[in-house]
Amino acid sequence: MIRLKNNIFRIKTPIVHGTLKFILKDIHKNIVHKEITFTRAKTKYIELNLNNLEDHFHYEYRFEKKEDESWQILSNNRRIVPVFQDYEHNINFSYNNFSNSNQLYVIFSSSNETSTFNYLKTFSEVEQNKLFIVDENIFNMDSTSAYYLGKNKGKDYENKIHSLIEKYRVKNNIHKKDVVLVGSSKGGFAALYYQFKYKYGKSIVGSPTIFLGDIHRHTEKGRKLITYLTGGYSSENIDWLNGVILREVDNQHNSPEIFYHVGEREIRYTKHDVPFIDVLKTYDLSLSDLDLGNYDNHSDVANFFPKYILKVIEKI
Repeated sequence: MIRLKNNIFRIKTPIVHGTLKFILKDIHKNIVHKEITFTRAKTKYIELNLNNLEDHFHYEYRFEKKEDESWQILSNNRRIVPVFQDYEHNINFSYNNFSNSNQLYVIFSSSNETSTFNYLKTFSEVEQNKLFIVDENIFNMDSTSAYYLGKNKGKDYENKIHSLIEKYRVKNNIHKKDVVLVGSSKGGFAALYYQFKYKYGKSIVGSPTIFLGDIHRHTEKGRKLITYLTGGYSSENIDWLNGVILREVDNQHNSPEIFYHVGEREIRYTKHDVPFIDVLKTYDLSLSDLDLGNYDNHSDVANFFPKYILKVIEKI
């Protein structure tokens, strides 16, 4: 069963005296959906029933205050972010449906924090079907995740994620070639892996992790992750993790479109991306685009990748 995790969206009103106004705008239709005039003394929260909104959920709200005979804006426009839960599979996600869309964008999270969706702001003006998916929280802590795979090489969580993607792809009658997988770092790994394994048409990735074993073998948390994903910590298990994506490249018979961004001086570029690109060449595959950013710290992906995403979306 899939439903809104919380159908009531509660918004705290500004602590300001006088007459205030709450405005909720439907961006998709470019109309005001709701307008409420109130005083803070009587109304400390605005409650919206998300079930009463259209499933594109392309809404934004703001508060204004009456000064003399005019209204002054009190806050920046903020978006409504619906959170759904697949109760059968215990997966949290956000979804925006646009009936005139012929694409499905699947955005994987790079953050390790539970229930944190990435690139919401980047995609806020993209009126295409959008599915934001968080990763599994494997140790019930805010800093642990499992790369959208599963325990002991079992791929249990992966199967749930794939089922969710397929549910919305089939529901909207979208061809696999028009599914676009997006993510950076850990999310970039997931985008490439799911693209190759399940034959989806396009991916937009930012400094993706390729060799999971190598990148996690040097820390205690990383060794726990390797043990969780493979069932043990050994050179064989590390090699198995390093080959997760590469084994799917070996099974690839299509020509996937891959739009690739990475910092040109990142260690990850030389250690992960260059070897991966070389592997693609051995299968007569190539990137659709390679965008090298002018930076050397992996954390700067968050500053450069959003612009690249929008550039690629405009192109495709």
